[in-house]
Amino acid sequence: ATPTPPIAVTISPINPTIHWNTQYTEECWASGAWAIPAESFPRGEGQEFISEQVISTYYLTCFNPVVHTTAFTAPSTGSPALISTFTANNQTPLFTTPNTPLTLQWGAAYGSGQTCQASGAWTGNQPRNGSANIASLPVGKHLFVLTCQGETLSVLVVVEEAPAPPPPTATPTLLPTATPTLTPSPTGTPVPPLAIKINFQPSGAVVPAGYVVDSGQVYGPRGNGLTYGWDIDITATAPHVLIMAIHWVRRAKF
Repeated sequence: ATPTPPIAVTISPINPTIHWNTQYTEECWASGAWAIPAESFPRGEGQEFISEQVISTYYLTCFNPVVHTTAFTAPSTGSPALISTFTANNQTPLFTTPNTPLTLQWGAAYGSGQTCQASGAWTGNQPRNGSANIASLPVGKHLFVLTCQGETLSVLVVVEEAPAPPPPTATPTLLPTATPTLTPSPTGTPVPPLAIKINFQPSGAVVPAGYVVDSGQVYGPRGNGLTYGWDIDITATAPHVLIMAIHWVRRAKF
């Protein structure tokens, strides 16, 4: 991967010289108070002699295919700069996108009456203090230069392609959930209630048609598929079984 451009811009407090170091860069643009043309700024290490040292800011913006970096410096001593401010949308340098409104603003710290000259990405005479709206700029690097009474200040505007919007997030399609069909349980044939007729009688008596005999035996199976009987054996009292039936404790299981 291409490393981030390590840019070092320093100013000497003894000699009026600007020093720079622009390693790992492919292109550098000077703005602010630089006198070196921005498009031909030498890369690597270098220096520039300042004939008349003024308190103004020097900007150096360098690019490679991955990143861009801006460094700046200003002398700590010297005479006040004539042009005190020069910005684009209140920034210097300015990084923007196409079709973004752009306003240049500048102001002179002193003096009056004389006009200033615009050059670079704009032309014409300009007042010493003012602003200007710039039409939409194409993608690229644009240097706006303003010169007042021989003193120059510039601002760099870099127009970059707007980042592509992220791809839309796919919305999952929800398939309809099948409604289960309830299968009714088969209805069985109803079982008719079991009707059992028991005749209380002595063991030797004639059994009426449709009845089974209970002659007083102890509870147990009767050999006819039924189980019934008494708590105790009362076969000896069978002649009185009909009278005792009201006291019978039945434990039949059908």
